[in-house]
Parts: sequence; structure tokens; C-alpha cells
Amino acid sequence: MTISNLNTNYVDGTYIDDLYELLKRRENVNLNFPGIHGDEGGVAGDPAIGYGFDLSTWTISQIESALTYAFGGSLTTDQQNGVGIIGNFKNGTISGATLIAIANGSAGTGAQQAALQSLQMTDIEATRLLDVVVLGRAGFTGFENELDTRLQAEGGRARSANGGIRHLRLDLSKRY
Repeated sequence: MTISNLNTNYVDGTYIDDLYELLKRRENVNLNFPGIHGDEGGVAGDPAIGYGFDLSTWTISQIESALTYAFGGSLTTDQQNGVGIIGNFKNGTISGATLIAIANGSAGTGAQQAALQSLQMTDIEATRLLDVVVLGRAGFTGFENELDTRLQAEGGRARSANGGIRHLRLDLSKRY
């Protein structure tokens, strides 16, 4: 009997809904920080946007692709300028703390602040950004696909062959 036959009562409707709810609570509860912020919604640490999209982790090309997807397929001029400022962080011209300060309006020029503040997200946009990383959109592989590949390489069965893997992942993450 698969795990999926043992547990199908999702709190929020589906495995992905439950996973996203867990991530949202952990990374930026209620999207209290809709723009660029520090670790877990703070003003220090690695800059992130949305629900834990860590700007230190990805290349500028990946960031632009992910944000374009999250914002519905195109970026405004201000948003493109904001990506350019993120590029300055990525190439070491400005620090993460400076990037966060500009986004919060306590550093930089008015134009720089407006550019970064144009990247503030609604829940729908931030959830689309989660889709990029978790499910694999906008050229990203997606953590779910990477985990499936790893499970198959280790002799396990991927979610496509056994939906129970999703339940196991969620159960383990709830315990964590």
C-alpha cells in the first residue's frame, strides 16, 4: 500500500497547496514584506523577495526570468531598472544590506527606491515565484523535479510513479 493511500486529507486542498502554505509561513508570513527584504522577512542577511526567493542563490539571468514569470510575462521599465540594481548586488557593486536599504527607502536615490519598490509582490505574484522554484517554471528545473530525479537515482520511486512520495515529503517537512 502506498503512503498516498494512507493520507489524503490535505489541510489546504492539495499537496502543493499544503507545501506552499508551509513555505509561506516559514519564509514571509502573510507576505508582511512584499518587496526585497532580509532573511525571513528581516532587514539583515541575504536579500530575498516574495516567499523566500533568495537573490544570492540565483544568477541575474535566472532572477530576471523568474521575476518576469512572476509578474505575468513582462516587466515594466521600473521593474527592469530594479533588476539592474539587483545586478549591482550580484556583481558586488553594492552589498545585500544596501540593496535592502534602497528597497526600504532608507538609502539610494528616489529613482533607485522606486525601481526596487516596483518589485513588491502580491500573494499571487509571490506564489508564481514559488512555482518557478518548486515546480520548475521560467527555465528552472524545480525542486520537485530535482527531488524526483534524486529519488530515482537512489532507487526510490518518483511522484509520477508513486504519489505517496509527496505525502512523505510533506509529512517529513511538517515534522521538521
